[in-house]
Amino acid sequence: QSANDIAWLYPIVIWLRSGGPSSVRLAMSSDLPQRACIAELAARQDLTSLAALGFSAMHDRFDEASAVCATATSASDASSRHVLSAEGKLSLVVGSLSGAALYCGGRLLDLPFPVPLHAAKALERHGCSSSSFSTGTLAPSWSQALSNSPAAVTIRTAAITSTQPPWLQVRGIVDPLAEEAPRVAAALEVIAHRLGAGVTLQLQPRLRLSRAPLHKFTRSALPASRMEDEGVFHGSQMLAAARFRDLDTEDILTMEIVAPSCWSITSVRSGGQDLDNLRKSDALKTKGFVDVEYQLQSIYVEGSAKQEGHAIAGIQLELLQGGVILGETIVMKNYGYFALEGQFGEVALRAKPGVSNDTFAFAEVMQSKVLLYHRGDDASLLLDHWLLPNVDAGFRLRPTHKANELFDKTLGRSRRSRSKRSRGVFNSSLDDACPTVHVFSVASGHLYEKLLRIMMASVRKTTKCPVRFWFFDQFMSPDFKASMPLFAEKLDVTFEFVAFKWPSWLRDDTGAHFGIRGDKQRLIWAHKILFLDVIFPLDLQRIIFIDADLVVRADLLELYTMDLDGAPYAFAPFCSGDRANPETTGFRFWDGGFWKSHLRHLPYHISALFVVDLVEFRRLSVGDQLRQIYHGMAGDPNSLSNLDQDLPNYAQHEVKIKSLPEEWLWCESWCSSGSKSHAKAIDLCQNPKTKESKISMARRVVEEWPALDLEVESLVEHLSSAATAAREEL
Repeated sequence: QSANDIAWLYPIVIWLRSGGPSSVRLAMSSDLPQRACIAELAARQDLTSLAALGFSAMHDRFDEASAVCATATSASDASSRHVLSAEGKLSLVVGSLSGAALYCGGRLLDLPFPVPLHAAKALERHGCSSSSFSTGTLAPSWSQALSNSPAAVTIRTAAITSTQPPWLQVRGIVDPLAEEAPRVAAALEVIAHRLGAGVTLQLQPRLRLSRAPLHKFTRSALPASRMEDEGVFHGSQMLAAARFRDLDTEDILTMEIVAPSCWSITSVRSGGQDLDNLRKSDALKTKGFVDVEYQLQSIYVEGSAKQEGHAIAGIQLELLQGGVILGETIVMKNYGYFALEGQFGEVALRAKPGVSNDTFAFAEVMQSKVLLYHRGDDASLLLDHWLLPNVDAGFRLRPTHKANELFDKTLGRSRRSRSKRSRGVFNSSLDDACPTVHVFSVASGHLYEKLLRIMMASVRKTTKCPVRFWFFDQFMSPDFKASMPLFAEKLDVTFEFVAFKWPSWLRDDTGAHFGIRGDKQRLIWAHKILFLDVIFPLDLQRIIFIDADLVVRADLLELYTMDLDGAPYAFAPFCSGDRANPETTGFRFWDGGFWKSHLRHLPYHISALFVVDLVEFRRLSVGDQLRQIYHGMAGDPNSLSNLDQDLPNYAQHEVKIKSLPEEWLWCESWCSSGSKSHAKAIDLCQNPKTKESKISMARRVVEEWPALDLEVESLVEHLSSAATAAREEL
């Protein structure tokens, strides 16, 4: 699941994350010399297959998160044995190592020796101690005991029972109720049948469960493990497919793709189905069959930018191919991290021309195995693998320049200096009589996409200046993305889809998004607030976020040009005083308990609509501050319940919020009926007492809703009919 690199096979670590302590362990032994082992894999041309499985090579890196334990005899032994165990992980290592024994929880485990000091300290914190041993004195390990495991709980591939032993043997202990067990099973089947390996698995479920262990149906789209396996044909090429058969359930299902973290995946076809709300009743309308297609649209180059080991926060980077800019970003203060969308082939990474390139130059040595050559101001990278390693970009100061020039000249010492910045592609100037108003929103599922279209129509009707909308590609349906060009043209607006790679340093030790807790809504909330400094073009100065379920009644130019008094963003506070709804007083959690003591005199704001001064946001490193606070709090399941809202409110003592006039966000749940006539925007936030549906509330609360709904529905139907006619002509 987590992958950095597959191009360098020796040593190779197949790293499939497991969900709990000892849920998966593997051991591997090979009767071939090391060089022959590599040659065998190369001859079988299975590097691509392994890459598609999400395997990664780990080049002798052992960190606290891995705590990988392995043993092996010396390199001189041609029939070298390799054994490993991983607490809470599944790993497969090819290589020869001197060994050590690890005693943890009263059990003997195996690990590489010498153990890096930081890894040894991490193990000791878990009650583990290590001692070295010499070749030949190794105590019997769990992998040897596995050979005698009861047949009732043991699974063996056919290769194990044949007369001639396989060249590669994999033995493992798997918790069949672990969330990752289906992925492990699919991967091992491919290893067995495509690499000719013998696989022996012992099933070892946990004895005690505090909750139902499985909440997902999981299938893997991997290279066919046997010739008779079914696939999907695209022309004459057979593609791997994940098939969910006989899902006889009344539950509402959500489709989720687990792919290598450097892949940018987009859905391109869903047969009109709502992938966020898959229901049996809807599938029966298409004869019980739902066909979904995803596409790899780009591959991310991620890494760190540092000068003498220190992060260069604020340096702007570009990735080019054939002179065309594929992407640009600003380096985070958090570990000097950056991520850029790229395409396969040769690309050039460079500091963006201007202050960044004038101040810093690439160092002579750049630690990355994708580096082709370093010439002048560019580093040429060859992106020719499905799984890419991190690019560790080293920079040095140019003669006569100082590091603080980057900050002072790019963002300015104060907000007054921003007027000196040159006008970019997306902003002429906020002082123009009628600048383009930039709005971003996020929606997932057909219901919220319907609401989003109506929100767009309300903005167009009330805002006189040009409007440009920004959407997150990964959350939108194929139907929405396909219809948007004509819909935007008819509405007389422009739009753009953006994507962003979740940073590797914000993943937990299972490889999952840290703090998201498997909740797609939390993932959407996180994208809405955590990455504002790096998602949008660097010359975009200001943007307004508007929730999909909001209807705008006033000209957004007022918000867009509002003086934020030095704050990086402005939110509307919940209605208070005589504007508050007395019927929901008991549900106003921010008026008591933790929030009252934490905020003291500061108001609690709602995140359905807010304005971001991107220049000030970047100048004050607000993105870095929010991510750091999030990283410190999100591990607690009781914190940040409403992530996108709680985070900026919690951070108010460090990051100022300008409070918008309350009329800029009216919500029936929290605001009095008497204040509605002054509302400039109406939010369909859920009433904690009635739980009324969005559509029902909209028809009842928003007077202009029926007309907007009819207009948008007619437009969508017209566009759908036109698209169908065009396909029939072809």
